[in-house]
Amino acid sequence: MDHLTKTFNRNKGLEILENTIKKDNLQDSPVSLCLVDIQNLAHINNKLGIAAGDKLIKIVGNILSSNFRKTDAVVRFEGDKFIVILKGCKANCRAALIKSLQNRLSLFNTSNKKNYYLKLHMLFCAYKGETAQEFIEKSFHQLNLHKKKQSTKDAIIQEEIIDGLNRNEFRTFFQPKVFIREKQIEFEALIRWFHPEKGLIPPDKFIPISEKSFVIHNLTKKVLKDAVDFSQKTNTKVSVNISPVVFQNPNFSKEIRKILNTREIAELIVLEITEGIALDNFKVAVNKMKDLNKIGVEFSIDDFGIGYSSLSYLEKLPIAELKIDKLFVRNIHTDKINPLIIDFVIKVGKISGFKVIAEGVETKDHIKTLTSLGCHNFQGYYFDKPQSADIIYEKYSSYFYHNMIENLKR
Repeated sequence: MDHLTKTFNRNKGLEILENTIKKDNLQDSPVSLCLVDIQNLAHINNKLGIAAGDKLIKIVGNILSSNFRKTDAVVRFEGDKFIVILKGCKANCRAALIKSLQNRLSLFNTSNKKNYYLKLHMLFCAYKGETAQEFIEKSFHQLNLHKKKQSTKDAIIQEEIIDGLNRNEFRTFFQPKVFIREKQIEFEALIRWFHPEKGLIPPDKFIPISEKSFVIHNLTKKVLKDAVDFSQKTNTKVSVNISPVVFQNPNFSKEIRKILNTREIAELIVLEITEGIALDNFKVAVNKMKDLNKIGVEFSIDDFGIGYSSLSYLEKLPIAELKIDKLFVRNIHTDKINPLIIDFVIKVGKISGFKVIAEGVETKDHIKTLTSLGCHNFQGYYFDKPQSADIIYEKYSSYFYHNMIENLKR
């Protein structure tokens, strides 16, 4: 056994694979390998030390052992590389296992408090008649080619993002946040990429790639500056999403202060972070938030409920609002638990002094049910989809959204 992860070691793994292949030839049951490579182990070792890297390897071993079937063999092949030997696992089985593994990674990254942000590269390879050693060598060769191809693809997109920023292909859209009781409208700033050849590219396609380089900082600065302009034009608060990469930058507070250089400006800006960011190195996160609170910046917890949510830390965070993830709203009429969770969060908000906003509000029934639970703050397509600053400003200045509030009360 591997002394660190308690999974099979390289020699035992080769032995298991050889025996599995022999049985495969007799029983005609497909054999495949899942190769797993820890992408950021070198970074963790350099930043936090070898002990932290070893801890990360052990965590990966535990995640793989708990994710795969009891009939599968998890092997730490070398350093940051694992293989999982699978028998009788066809395409639908592999898809289910990879989805489950991705969910476990997501939950780990949103809940861990040790600064171990885990990035894995995974690839399935099917056995095609070679020896066990040849099968492994060929599989790792495919993994390296896949990593190189992906890395090259990401690099190309990063260059396109830089060019796009220089050519003003990125535009900041705005979506209203409606506070019924106060008859108040605020907005969220959301970036969109209008590529000259590929058309509209959604944020989930370019933000993860931009987070791998300095580009995410440039995108954030653009959105922040556009948000400042819009907030001053409308004299309303505007929220801006902050990436974990940007928030974790040691100079985060300093960079934000440069852009929000007066209290008058800062008091109109709300920075939205996910609960995972808040939980990751909790003390550091709180200190950064309190530092910006001093100049008037408010913070919001976005997408609350999709990770390992813990209501215990909310009262300790200097937040002005919390946004319930749209999945809870979408299923509010079909899931008996969701209304109970929403009701409880609203009560915690009242006690702790922050506003609770329901995202993904699309129908009057959503509003009716949420209102009955004590939620009076909404964001979603019922009020408006994200649109350009000019369109949103025209609607706002003509009291379009205020009229919607009045119509709801009738």
